[in-house]
Amino acid sequence: MEDRITFYKLNSLRKKYNLMTGTAVLLIIVAVLSFFFVANNGKFWPLFIFPVVFSIYLFVNKKKVKNEFTSLYKKELVEAVLNQHFTDVNYEWDEGFSSQFVSSMNIISSGNIYHSEDYLSASYKGVHFSQADVEIEEETTDSDGNTSRTTYFRGRIIVFDYPKQTDFVRTTSKKFRHVRHLRKGEYQSLELENVEFNKNFYTYAKEGVDAFYLFTPPMMEKLLEIVRTYGNVGLSCMEGRLYIAINTRRDAFDTKMMRNLKYDKEMQELTEDVRLIENLIDIVYSVAGVSGNTIS
Repeated sequence: MEDRITFYKLNSLRKKYNLMTGTAVLLIIVAVLSFFFVANNGKFWPLFIFPVVFSIYLFVNKKKVKNEFTSLYKKELVEAVLNQHFTDVNYEWDEGFSSQFVSSMNIISSGNIYHSEDYLSASYKGVHFSQADVEIEEETTDSDGNTSRTTYFRGRIIVFDYPKQTDFVRTTSKKFRHVRHLRKGEYQSLELENVEFNKNFYTYAKEGVDAFYLFTPPMMEKLLEIVRTYGNVGLSCMEGRLYIAINTRRDAFDTKMMRNLKYDKEMQELTEDVRLIENLIDIVYSVAGVSGNTIS
């Protein structure tokens, strides 16, 4: 019952936000049309000033409504789902990974615009993990002063303890356009046993045996599934940690304010975001033959 009440509140806030947005846009149109009228007549300036002032008021206050909506959604729905699946949950939806931490994963090139949120730290079957939404962009200005922006990555990054000490292994899907460059000759390029995997991924490792240990048939099939679903994924493994960057082009544990929220659909989508983490950890640890509870 409490969940249903939360959904009623969320939909009420959503409708209020959309009404304010629509009204503000309409007032701007009215302001533009009235400007030409009062400019030609030299009077009736309130016809222009009133819609401008009121539209600004609406734009400012609709941001407050959106923040209230987001806070309610994250605290009442997302946290409830996370606590059902994980232990030791620390969820800071307005925080994220640092740019230095993401750069150290050696997967994605560093841009000059960085944003991260939806930080989650928790444990699943005794395996500690963390994840966050990350967006990396590069803004450039040409000689004529024209500014353009390229999105290097937008998606979720998942990090969890790995049950085998590994020097360095990395694979990226071949359409992962903005991979962080390795120094030439630093690591060997590898061909694995799965022909389809080799067609879709570039794989490097300091020691070939580490790559073959990590990229088992179930792991390669999972990465191929992620590519088919989202288009791009990058992975690196070193110093007892596995880093997975999935270019989902959407935020995890989030929803859209433009659509009517339905309980079953929202719960299903949140659960799918959770199960991606569970599935990856299950694959790595079941193949390794190690119980997650052995990882400190």
